[in-house]
Amino acid sequence: MENCKTIKLLTAGPVTLRREVSEALAEPVIAHRGPKFESLLMGIEAKLKKAFDTKDGFVALMTGSGALAVESMVFSMLDPGERVLYVCHGEFGNRMLDSMNIRGAQVKTFSEKNGRSVKEETVAAELESGKYDTLAMAYTETSVGLAYRYAERLAARAKDRGMRVIVDAVAAMFGEHISLDRSNFDAIASCSQKCVAAPAGMSFVGLNSEAEARIHSTKQKPRYLNLGMYKDAMDRRRGVPNTPAVNTMYALDKALSVMLDAGMDDWIEQHRRRAGILYEKMPRIGYTPIVENEDCRSNSVTAFRIPDRLTPAQVMAAANEGGFDISPGLGELSASVIRIGTMGDVSESDMNAVVDALSQASGQ
Repeated sequence: MENCKTIKLLTAGPVTLRREVSEALAEPVIAHRGPKFESLLMGIEAKLKKAFDTKDGFVALMTGSGALAVESMVFSMLDPGERVLYVCHGEFGNRMLDSMNIRGAQVKTFSEKNGRSVKEETVAAELESGKYDTLAMAYTETSVGLAYRYAERLAARAKDRGMRVIVDAVAAMFGEHISLDRSNFDAIASCSQKCVAAPAGMSFVGLNSEAEARIHSTKQKPRYLNLGMYKDAMDRRRGVPNTPAVNTMYALDKALSVMLDAGMDDWIEQHRRRAGILYEKMPRIGYTPIVENEDCRSNSVTAFRIPDRLTPAQVMAAANEGGFDISPGLGELSASVIRIGTMGDVSESDMNAVVDALSQASGQ
């Protein structure tokens, strides 16, 4: 049998797992209507609340990807006809927009692309019009590596106007300083295969008390996307409304323990430092960060324009030769951009090593 080289994932997700997280997947299957499952679920809920930095909030745990969390948040928090002001910056932000349009919301969108960020003052001025019920934002746009760090200040303005605030934080949660209790965000969607460094397959939406009331009052929700059902199931029997991916929950539970044992501030700082190495060293070998505004460069996914003489396939092949998988750009950026994730069981040494590998391709 041919020997297989170990490849570390430096993609935008999924991510390389720690051994103990992978091993947790092999735990015996248990029924999801018994005391062992209740203990597992309640343990995960307690850890998620700590990670979301909330005392009285609720975190709905669902089987599905980050897209499920975002769409569940949209369909549970918005009514058809609701007036929404939305801020997005690319491919994944457009997916949340699609969900809101399908829901029947009346959405006004401020958007930028190719690594430019929507100006904070532009959104703030529009909020002052008082024409909206909800402010929606995608915090980290993984197609360009942009973190919209104006989100908390804009959320505070929206709350002053009596609006609700919902946030797609799929690639931001646990890699950026986001607190459910202190951010003025009412609902935050994320998932397992990003900064928490667990296998793909679980997603979650953190809800404050206002959002908990809201998910029970919205109309015409599809069954599976109804976050109110998850809250009711937890309240009634400490359970879930549908059959969950139990073994993926075991792995998520272990990954949450690893993260919390490290300390949330240190965990986030690890992402920032890893990204910082790339932002510092990649330009030296001819790769330019696509996000020019340093204040809006993501901790969890970085994106760079490649040297003109190279193709993404050549760059990705060089990374692979060095022992790493990285991600190509998306859409109109697919021929000119590569993306490098800093999530999962990777180190600062890995960041230096992938730079060295790519320097071979660029001839530096």
